[in-house]
Amino acid sequence: SSSRYLAVGGTSNTVNVWDLKTKRVARRLGARTARRTATAQDATVNAVKFNKDDRVIACGSEEGEIVLHRGGERFDEEDENGSKKEYWEPLSAFDVNKKRANENDDESSMMSSSAVNCLDFSPHARMMLAAGTSGGNLNVYDCESESLETRFQSSDVKNNIIHSIAFSPTAPRIVAIANDDGSVSLRDVAMHPKTGVCLHIPNPNKRWMDSSSDNGTVFGTAGAASSVSWHPSGDGLAVGYRGNGV
Repeated sequence: SSSRYLAVGGTSNTVNVWDLKTKRVARRLGARTARRTATAQDATVNAVKFNKDDRVIACGSEEGEIVLHRGGERFDEEDENGSKKEYWEPLSAFDVNKKRANENDDESSMMSSSAVNCLDFSPHARMMLAAGTSGGNLNVYDCESESLETRFQSSDVKNNIIHSIAFSPTAPRIVAIANDDGSVSLRDVAMHPKTGVCLHIPNPNKRWMDSSSDNGTVFGTAGAASSVSWHPSGDGLAVGYRGNGV
């Protein structure tokens, strides 16, 4: 968020929205729909994200559900007793494991039990939301129409866990994806899933490890790509690797 609020997920199916000015929790948001609340135990909230104008908060859970709540400056509202209001009823919700009408059984089986690992709203389209999953799928949603626009595998490696995603600040619909095998993919989400790969960068740590092992020097393991972040100009992309720095 660009405002004074910070959203924090956890293991109790709740997102706490902190007011950085008062240093207190301004609101507690439910990260599960009523349907799941009645049938499941508390789940971990793996990802939270404000949209471009801070008016929507997306919460992604270990169960594979994405729940949207209103944001904005409404966190200061109080009930008749002077207590901060808690909001558990979401604006809308998505299930990343839900089969689309045009998907066959083989395609849907690849993501039958995926968790939501990361979320990012597009800086160009206010209500476009991307979600990276533990099954290696990237789902892109239009939150206004409450529809799934596209879904594709992040790489040619089956079930390649996605750890981090980031929309380009300058190129609309380009998403950088950090994969478990240490590779990074750039995808154009406007293109067909089978042709939308703009660039695929292999794990550089694996190459360094292989080349250095010949002379007895090993710099580290070929770790997963754990995070990605664009330079504001859009000309550079920083990639963090598990156990291998940036």
